[in-house]
Amino acid sequence: MFNGSEITLDILPPLLPDLKVVSFTADNLTPAAADNVNYTLTIKNDGTGRTKSIAYAGLYFDYAAPPACGQYDIRSAYIPVLNAGQTFTVNWSV
Repeated sequence: MFNGSEITLDILPPLLPDLKVVSFTADNLTPAAADNVNYTLTIKNDGTGRTKSIAYAGLYFDYAAPPACGQYDIRSAYIPVLNAGQTFTVNWSV
């Protein structure tokens, strides 16, 4: 607002995204060797602003012994641009 020779400015905090894992579940916690396990990951933008680009989520298995060269058991997914308060769910079957 301009009043004669004074200007009043309201400076607001920036609108920033804040991605959080809100849940990570597995449907079988004690699988046998040949059983599939379904994993579900839910990400939420808990911030006040929209994310500016995609994000990346990955599922990596930490074995007692390292896998052979080139044999990795990794699942990945891209998280799309999320508005404030929006969630995105990823499902992996291994």
